[in-house]
This record gives sequence, C-alpha cells and structure tokens, in this order.
Amino acid sequence: MSNSLTVLSVNLQKSHKDLKTILETTLTDVLLVQEPSWVCLIPRRSDTDLLGEDTRGSVNHPQWNALFPPLVGPSLESRPLVTTFLRKSTTSPYVVLLLPSFSSLSSLGITLSHPSPVWDLLWTKSLGPQSASATASTTNASPPGVARENRGATMASAPVAAIMVPLGSAYAPQQASDLAPISPSLTCAPSPVPPFTLQILNFYHHVVCHRLALHPLLSFQVDPSLPMLLCGNFNTHSPLWSPPDVPPSCWHDQLEAWLDALGLISTVPEGAITHRTPGTRPSLIDHIFMNDAFLGHPLYPVECTVSFDYSVSSDHAGLLLSLPTTPDPLSPSPTLGWKIDPLLCDAWTAHFCSHSLPVITDAPSLQATATQLLADLSASSNAIFATKSPPSPKGLA
Repeated sequence: MSNSLTVLSVNLQKSHKDLKTILETTLTDVLLVQEPSWVCLIPRRSDTDLLGEDTRGSVNHPQWNALFPPLVGPSLESRPLVTTFLRKSTTSPYVVLLLPSFSSLSSLGITLSHPSPVWDLLWTKSLGPQSASATASTTNASPPGVARENRGATMASAPVAAIMVPLGSAYAPQQASDLAPISPSLTCAPSPVPPFTLQILNFYHHVVCHRLALHPLLSFQVDPSLPMLLCGNFNTHSPLWSPPDVPPSCWHDQLEAWLDALGLISTVPEGAITHRTPGTRPSLIDHIFMNDAFLGHPLYPVECTVSFDYSVSSDHAGLLLSLPTTPDPLSPSPTLGWKIDPLLCDAWTAHFCSHSLPVITDAPSLQATATQLLADLSASSNAIFATKSPPSPKGLA
C-alpha cells in the first residue's frame, strides 16, 4: 500500500469527455467530482415498452470504483450533482463506509480507514461474531438491489437508479450507521480506532435562481474526533475569501457561521482563484475545508494546490491535497553534544587549528569546505571534550 493518499476535487460542469480524460490521466487516489456527467445508456428491457426503459450513468473506467448518491435516477431532476471515484489499485486495502447522514443528490460522504491486523482483531472481538461484518472493504462489498450484466458493465440498480460499475465487481460499500455500534462488553471502554481514518465529504451547492441550497451541508453533524476534509464547489462569495471586487452572496453569513461553529478552515491559499469564465469576475468558490482533528495531525498539509491544469477544459480549478497514511520512520537519535570545559578551550583551539585549511575556488569547493568545517568541529570536540550523557528514557533529567 502507498504511504500517501492524494485527493483531487474538481467541478467538471457535466463534461463526459473531461471526466474520461481525468480518470485516464490523473495520478490521484480519490477523485471528488462536482457536476459529473450523467448520460444515456443502453435502455433496459421492458415488458411494456418495446423501446426499453431509459437508463443513465457516467463513465465506467476499469481502474476506478464509482460512488453515486443513492437517490439518483434516470430523470434530469434526479441526476447526481456529486460523484466520488476511488482508484482500485491504491484504495483496495481501505475500509470504505458511506455516511447516510451526508447523502443527497448534492452531497456524498465516506469514511476511509486502513486498520492494522491488531486493530482488525480488536475490532472483531469488540463487535462479536454477528457484527464483525459491519464494515466492507473495496474488494469484498456486495451491491444492493439487483445487479445485471450490460455489455461489459454491471448495472447495480436501486428502485429508481441505474449506476454503471465494472463487470463482476459491482461496488457498493457498507453504509455506516449514524451512531457507532457499541458492544455491551465495552460500554465503559472506547472502541479501538484504526491507525488511519479520514472522512471525505463531497459537496455541490446547487444554486437555482439565486436561492441557496445549503441544507444537506448545514444539517450534517460533524464528528470532531475524526480528521475530515470537506471538498466541493460552494458557489458562495464571501468577504473572508473572495477577491475585493466580488460582491458577497446573500447567504454567505449562514455558511460562514456554520464553518466557524465547527472550526473548519479552508486549505485554499489566500488570494487563489478557482473559477474563471468570460464575462464574469474571477472568483474563489471551490474549497477543501479541514477540521481541528485534521489540522492537529503534524504530518498533514495545511494548504492544497490549486491549478486549472487539473480540470482539463472546466472553468473551475482542481484542488489537490496529498497526505501521508503511515507515520514517518523514526529519525535517528540527535547528537548528544559535548560538556564544554572553559579550562580546555585553549587545547580545543590548538586542535582545531591543526586541521588543514581548504582552498575555495568555486561553488563545489565552497560546499566541500562547509562539509569539512562541520567534520573538523566535531573531530576537535570529540578529542578534547567529554560527551553529554543520554537523556533518561522516562524523560527525567
């Protein structure tokens, strides 16, 4: 498994071509798409309609698993406004849970976790044999409803939805309950937490006739103990992040109050532009927000990369964030240093002056001289002074 996880969030403005291009060329592991393509597929067979029933779907790429909101359907009114793609080769080791409390046509939330074998054992024991299957990995999940073949793809069909997924591997992660299961034997002890756990929320603010549609976002209860990324197109101009010449949206204070109450901070660099189109002012309406739990991780980045190169021909820039999934190896023990004795300073000076003096003629010789200087300082100190004692393993002086 890779030691990092790369997340790309982008609004593709319903472009099927751009979505295919990004899925084929991007090196990211998690792709969060706002306004994905939703095109006509081969009609389903029907006993009452000779032409078949209309079905719609998006790009079916063999290297990606696609997640759509459960409410999607064949009509334009029920098309998904967000889609999350997970690269099979890099996300297969993870446990993926859907968040039903953040699931609508414009919102889709998942929890990614990568448990260690020890965590697996503890979690299985804590849930008991009947609940041990409460999680599903990207390789063993079974689809809800009926799955049927359709020319090299499997149609995982809900009552009003038809979603294209790769043949033989219909992808439907387990839904996470709003309240975590608690074993009666562990009512006084917290459940073990996987070494790597991250909530990723994909959101699109669908503004129609200048009316806000933030309810799926504002009604979501954020778990402050879990690192979280809130990504998407928020379609909101705010004095906090918009350019000075862009007037604020009439609902900006509601979004700002919600973000402030939860302590969410944008990772987009100050002054960045994420949306530009002819006839309008450049603006910043796309974000990746992080919570305190994410910010508190010393190895996680605090800024994302913003580039229109990530989004092919879209008017929106792509937002890229890469974070480590495993801790860095332990750094070598620092040098203990020496006990400086003022009575030995003359001896140290004499020893240091005995070293040959290099000649500096160019940049390489300057670098070699600097390296030699550090080596001579250490050699003279080792020869004259005693080294300091190592610190106590218990942190005592």
